Amino acid sequence: MRPLAIACLLSAFGATTAHAGVALQPVEVSTSAGWVFDVEHLIDQTGLNTTYVSGVDDFDAFVSTKPSAVHCFGDCVWATQNTHSATLDFDLGTLASVESLALWNLGADDPSSLKTFELVLSRDAGFSDATSVGTFTAANDLGDSFTTFVQVFDFEPTFAAYARINVIESWSPDSFGVGFNEVVFNATPVPEPSTFALTGTALLLGAVVRRKYGKGQRRTLPAAA
Repeated sequence: MRPLAIACLLSAFGATTAHAGVALQPVEVSTSAGWVFDVEHLIDQTGLNTTYVSGVDDFDAFVSTKPSAVHCFGDCVWATQNTHSATLDFDLGTLASVESLALWNLGADDPSSLKTFELVLSRDAGFSDATSVGTFTAANDLGDSFTTFVQVFDFEPTFAAYARINVIESWSPDSFGVGFNEVVFNATPVPEPSTFALTGTALLLGAVVRRKYGKGQRRTLPAAA
């Protein structure tokens, strides 16, 4: 699809769609850093004590229950070894309006917990139109050594199909490495162009019908005697 067509689609979508953010689980993740614990754990819900259905469950409703994650080391978290920075690229699986990130860190007071990170969003995998939506600080004191609670980072709604977390530092430069447990995005998927076109056509036809029958129902009062 041409850039102008995409821009028109996104403009119309933003103007006509009410907020209906769902919990969106990325379909793929990769990293520039090696790992001692598998990076796939960031998107597989293995550490979550309460899971969600991606693309279905309401994001706000899900995080409002304060879901927790268990710090089960290599079975459910991602972590590097001997490095405290990394780049993590997430494929969201669809173009969407993204406005929040939910993140579960490592256990409380773990020096390897993620501390500072930048979140970058893009519509393409090469990040040629990358938009930095902010630099954030993740807490490492939400829970205990084995259980950590969700933290949510909000930002301006941004259309994206890919997300990049630039890990800047862990809570201690002397730690084993850097890591965290799980992420999920608050997103409103953009309809496929064909679906959006059908919806637009239906709205247009409805307007034409209302106009036509509205005219037919008008009455002209007789002139006063």
